[in-house]
Amino acid sequence: MSSGKIYFPGLNGIRCIAVAIVIFFHINHYLTAFNLTPFQYFEARDEMSRNGVLLFFVLSGYLITYLLLKEKEVYASIDLKKFYIRRILRIWPIYYTIIILTVLLLSFQSLYPLLEAEGHSAWHNIKTIILYSFFLPNFGIILQYSLTTIAPLWSVGIEEQFYVTWPILIKKSRLILRSMIWFLVGYMALKGGAYLYAEITGKNRMFDMLNLFSFDSLCLGGITAYLYFKQHRILQILYNRYLQAASWLLLIASLILGPLQLTHVYDKELYALAFAIIILNVSTNKKTIINLENQFCNFIGKISYGLYIYHMIILCLLSLVMKDWTVDNKALHYIIIFLSVISLSVLVSHLSYKYFESRFLTIKTRFMKIKSSNQQEEEADTAPSQQPRHANTATA
Repeated sequence: MSSGKIYFPGLNGIRCIAVAIVIFFHINHYLTAFNLTPFQYFEARDEMSRNGVLLFFVLSGYLITYLLLKEKEVYASIDLKKFYIRRILRIWPIYYTIIILTVLLLSFQSLYPLLEAEGHSAWHNIKTIILYSFFLPNFGIILQYSLTTIAPLWSVGIEEQFYVTWPILIKKSRLILRSMIWFLVGYMALKGGAYLYAEITGKNRMFDMLNLFSFDSLCLGGITAYLYFKQHRILQILYNRYLQAASWLLLIASLILGPLQLTHVYDKELYALAFAIIILNVSTNKKTIINLENQFCNFIGKISYGLYIYHMIILCLLSLVMKDWTVDNKALHYIIIFLSVISLSVLVSHLSYKYFESRFLTIKTRFMKIKSSNQQEEEADTAPSQQPRHANTATA
């Protein structure tokens, strides 16, 4: 039996953009930890950090769905056990590393203000750790259980929850596209109903939960992958240069002006659709208007999971050292803080990837059935999995 070997260019560039958005807005928001005032212009647009995560979600749904479809095509089925083992080997090591480090920091009560744990009972912090340890950080956010250093884990929990059932849907469904569409429509209908309920009763929790969880955005990425996998005729529309330009302009304009509020209920789906168009064109369209394939993007994309996970704890620890620094030139002070957090995050993520994560990735290759050229095919939100534009090849 042959195993597919696949390569998509430009996906590390997407990861690079996404993680850069998240880190920039997080640093700006937590400048107060360095006794600096956040840039109010960007503070008012802080929601863009979640749109950076949304870009990760769409990419994850796109890439993992494509590989599941390819596995089903080559092997006539999907090995769920191997899929979940691969997820564990890629996601869990540094996920639990950051939780353990947070528990250690909690043993120092003087660090409570830094962790935003001050004012909470010990039981509150224990429940927070429990929720995050069982991949329920998104529920923690809804229930207002969070700690600064592990705050980024909320999106990882959402992805792990989504992938409990998504491979099963693809494996069992005979009409995969129809099943995906029903999943998307059902989720959006639930959101619409939750919004109406909130408008009538003033109780927003259900709508906030569905909006945060973003399963529909992951699904949109999956639908896009299916359309490419089947070379659907709608690709000719999605490859349109003007549609590409509009999608990029939406992203760029939102970074400058803040997320657009068009429908409120389905704004995230609009962004997810634009991101899906960007991802599809960057990775599969020979006439893409923006090419993201370069050494810098490949490097940052490769370590993007570590960057995403580690940057908040690095920011917090750096603030302990640098909060009392004084620099006569205020602009230079801001530059030093941004560069220090970013540089150390890149260094730690690179070392983590090279000496820690790579050990698990080596084991992970034993459970691969469809391989990318760099043997990291499934981590849209993590390592540099990439695949072919129009030439899907199978190797013995």
